[in-house]
Amino acid sequence: MIYYNLDEFELTYCIGSHQYDIEPNEFKRYTDASISDKINTLESAEIIPLLDYQYSQSLFPFAFFQILFGRSSNKNWLKDDEKRKILHNWINDNSPIEKTDLEICFSTFLEADYEQFNEESFEEHIRYHVPEELIKILNFTLKLSNESIELHRKNCTSLNCAYEINYKQKTNYINLLLSKIEERKSEEVNVNRIQWKGTQKQLAELFIELKNNNWIEGFEYETIKACFTNAKSIQQVLKPSQDPKTFEPTYEGVYTKNYSPKFYGITENQKE
Repeated sequence: MIYYNLDEFELTYCIGSHQYDIEPNEFKRYTDASISDKINTLESAEIIPLLDYQYSQSLFPFAFFQILFGRSSNKNWLKDDEKRKILHNWINDNSPIEKTDLEICFSTFLEADYEQFNEESFEEHIRYHVPEELIKILNFTLKLSNESIELHRKNCTSLNCAYEINYKQKTNYINLLLSKIEERKSEEVNVNRIQWKGTQKQLAELFIELKNNNWIEGFEYETIKACFTNAKSIQQVLKPSQDPKTFEPTYEGVYTKNYSPKFYGITENQKE
């Protein structure tokens, strides 16, 4: 969750005389509570028009969306259960990417920072995303980075701003990842795919066992899909979870309760 200062809140909201403009509090200030205070004054039927107006007219719409995304589950921020449910539904309907990807994208790219850019958490999060998903996420993070620096520039007077350096590092990183994906696409060739006669789970199990027994270093979803039939959604089946005790990958999408393994007989490769 990102914490804005009072000036940034004021720049994010639409303020003025429109019926859905946001009013300041009793101290003539704008905070994250300004939007919940406005919602509390409205009938339930007016909440969606308010949110649509603020989101579409805001100079910094992703900042506005992040305020709602970060605060909406807090009952102290919005006590009315019916109104909070309406707010959650609006967030679901208007989320620019999958909700499971929003938090890491907001915290890494929307939040302005003056320190050296660190991509480790983001790299870990996107490790198992297929290229189509990753391209969408990266294009979104580029928009977040651009909005973040524009909001910062509204009140910055420094000629050698560390936030600008951080912004440049972020956008260079995003563009580098996008260029790598495009390079891989251009290198792809058409192949006659191997006709897999088993199920998709069995194909996934085969690659898991080959990896576990040191016959292959690893596997990429797109490579499997390009080379085998019956592998259209292999990334969903092969996407690992993590054992909380051993921290080893587990493949719950393959080894379900009723699944009968077929490749446990693969012996370990003893070669280094």
